Amino acid sequence: MKKMIKTVLLVALSSAALTGCGIFYPMENSLPETKPLPSETESTVSEVTVSEPSQKQEESKKQESSKKEESSKKEESSKKEESSKTEESSQDESSEEVTEEESSQEPSEEEDSILNFQISLNGVDYQLPFDREQLSWIGYSFEDGYGELEPKQHTLSKPKNEEGDTLNTQLWNPSDEALSYSDCKVGSIEVHLGDELEVVLPGGFVFDENVTPDAVKEQYGEPESEHISDKYVTLRYKKDLMRTVEFFLYTDESMTKFSSVTVKNFS
Repeated sequence: MKKMIKTVLLVALSSAALTGCGIFYPMENSLPETKPLPSETESTVSEVTVSEPSQKQEESKKQESSKKEESSKKEESSKKEESSKTEESSQDESSEEVTEEESSQEPSEEEDSILNFQISLNGVDYQLPFDREQLSWIGYSFEDGYGELEPKQHTLSKPKNEEGDTLNTQLWNPSDEALSYSDCKVGSIEVHLGDELEVVLPGGFVFDENVTPDAVKEQYGEPESEHISDKYVTLRYKKDLMRTVEFFLYTDESMTKFSSVTVKNFS
């Protein structure tokens, strides 16, 4: 009995000694070691840390898509601008071509107009007003070279040829000072069929015994004024009172030689 007591005491003393030295032997039925759950802060941080890369990727993708859209829009706008410029250029070119065509047509229309104040006598072209010495080219000369004409005035003068035939002309002073007749211009000329001159008007219209009012209107259009009587018809084309062309046409065959055309241009 004493031995048993000693044994128990020895065991107790050895156990106490081991406990004091920090040595602990867990019991077989002790609970397994458990790890603490993460706090809310740790969970949020973890979630943020995980979600940040995906958000950045999405943002970068959005930026790239927006950049692509902007570049495509810029390309489209530049293409539209180029196409509009091309259209404008083509329109300008076409308008220039039309303008050139119109300008090329204008001279021919002026040449055909009776109000171009041109007349051809025996193959010589005259553009009124012209120097009076030019009538000598078809054999007519003036004998009143010593008179004087005031500025912007005109007067009747009749040059003659060698046969004594005369033309009805009006001398005109276009300057701002008095001029002698020899320095004035022929501003108006009247030619009769009986003058036996070959007369051609703008557009190749021949003024001869076959001329009729209808032929004149067919060539030059409707006149500014028309007067019809039993024996003659007058047709007047004009720009103003100082620039006119007048046809005086007899319908009576016995008077045909007195039919005339008068071209006047005091400008």
